[in-house]
Amino acid sequence: MSRRVLKGALFAENPLVLAPRPVDPMPDGGDGEAAPAEMDPRELAEAILARAREEAERIRQQAYEEGLARGLREAAAQIEAERARIREHAVDLIRQAEAARRETLEAVEGEIVELAQAIAKKVVMQELSTSPELVLQVTREALALLRDRRQVLVFCHPEDARLVREKQGELAALLPPEATLRVIEDPEMERGGILADSGEGLVDARLDTRWRAVLAALRGEGVGA
Repeated sequence: MSRRVLKGALFAENPLVLAPRPVDPMPDGGDGEAAPAEMDPRELAEAILARAREEAERIRQQAYEEGLARGLREAAAQIEAERARIREHAVDLIRQAEAARRETLEAVEGEIVELAQAIAKKVVMQELSTSPELVLQVTREALALLRDRRQVLVFCHPEDARLVREKQGELAALLPPEATLRVIEDPEMERGGILADSGEGLVDARLDTRWRAVLAALRGEGVGA
């Protein structure tokens, strides 16, 4: 048998198995330590779930905070709108109350003025009955307005004329020295009032005239209205 045949038979009956040469692990970072083993799939899944839960919680918290801030802004806007509505309503109520007050005053103004006039006239008449010399004060005030006139006629009720004549010298002293003062009785004149006429000017101090002045003052009108 030849050498080639014998060699082939030996390899056929006892085949050799060539094992791979072991490879040394590569150093991790050059510090000589071995690289960590691969993470277990279950641990990896739990880590992913934990990370997902953390992210979901962060998103939920952020959404909560944003919703809270938005809710606060909306609530503040609603409160301000309600305040504006209340202020406007209050202004309307004040305007309505003022309009009602004016209407009420206008409705009763005539009655109030007439009542005030009647009361004032009654008081004056009572004063004249107890103090008839009040006509002298009215006469002095009228002559003071005519103090530069040379002739003055005083018209008054006959009972008042008696009082005025008693003080005629004192009253004439209110006029210039050369002036003359005459007292004229007029039965149509009311007690307490006079007319002083200088020919150049007239002072109307009758009660009716003074009532009209009081009435105009109560109504807020001019005296000559």
